[in-house]
Amino acid sequence: MRKRTLHRVDVLEKAARSRQLEQQSSLATTFFFCRKVVLAHYLGGLEPDDEDPGEAEARALSYETRNDYLEVLFKGEKSEINNRFKNAARRLFAQAGLDFDHSPPSALFESFVRLLHELPPQWMNWLKEECRIAPAGTESNMPLEFFLSAAGDRPAACRRRVKR
Repeated sequence: MRKRTLHRVDVLEKAARSRQLEQQSSLATTFFFCRKVVLAHYLGGLEPDDEDPGEAEARALSYETRNDYLEVLFKGEKSEINNRFKNAARRLFAQAGLDFDHSPPSALFESFVRLLHELPPQWMNWLKEECRIAPAGTESNMPLEFFLSAAGDRPAACRRRVKR
């Protein structure tokens, strides 16, 4: 009996860990798309009639074309890409009057959420489609809702990490 109970506990713990990893992955994917659209719109000149934000994202990262960005990405030049993302973040948050390197994380987070809220409707719809991770037939889009929630309505886990 004890062995059976321990086996059940083990199965439940594995299932809980699996769900947690899935949620973390979904949140990371959602942030990836949110960052892509925010940078493309505010820094790369994303147009309402563009089909995809990729070209504008490349411009936001100071690449001539999306192909130039993809080439560097496929070569695995992580430090160059990271530097370009940091420089883009500096320019983005400077538009909001924030210093990316010295502002509190809570101010950067709140500014990012505000920028998300101010995206044109077609790009919000694009994000909602790209970030749809809920099972078919449901309307839940929890990771995107996390980023779109008002700063005061953040989940408790986030409030612990972000100091005001």
